[in-house]
Amino acid sequence: MPPTLANGKICYVEIPAADVPRSVAFYEAVFRWQIRRRGDGSTAFGDGIGQVSGAWVTGRPPSGQPGLLIYIMVDNIAAVIESILAHGRDFAEKSFTNGVTILIALLVVNRRQADAIRIADEARRAWDDKAFQQQLDEALKGEVPLPWP
Repeated sequence: MPPTLANGKICYVEIPAADVPRSVAFYEAVFRWQIRRRGDGSTAFGDGIGQVSGAWVTGRPPSGQPGLLIYIMVDNIAAVIESILAHGRDFAEKSFTNGVTILIALLVVNRRQADAIRIADEARRAWDDKAFQQQLDEALKGEVPLPWP
């Protein structure tokens, strides 16, 4: 499918990475991003549906404070949770649970309760963790957690 062309559309993202090969392995395995090596030797990606591309960059530290947040759309949250935990549990537990709870809380705040409940139910089935279950309950009340890290 050719990319959608539209004024103002986000089409390119640079992701800071201390360990590019590790980041590549994670995003390729979990989200099935298409990876390629550029002529200049840098590692680039396509999002899997031909809409957004980008590259991992070194020498630019990840932000210590939340700023711009980018969310990745998935079609099966349970499968993605499993894949994330299999390919990067040390980082994934905090960042993923925070991202899911933010998404759910924002859906509630924007009166999309049915979507929030559906996603929370899928997340509960995929990961039976008491602290995560509590975070989901708070998100379903519209309580938006602080972004992590």
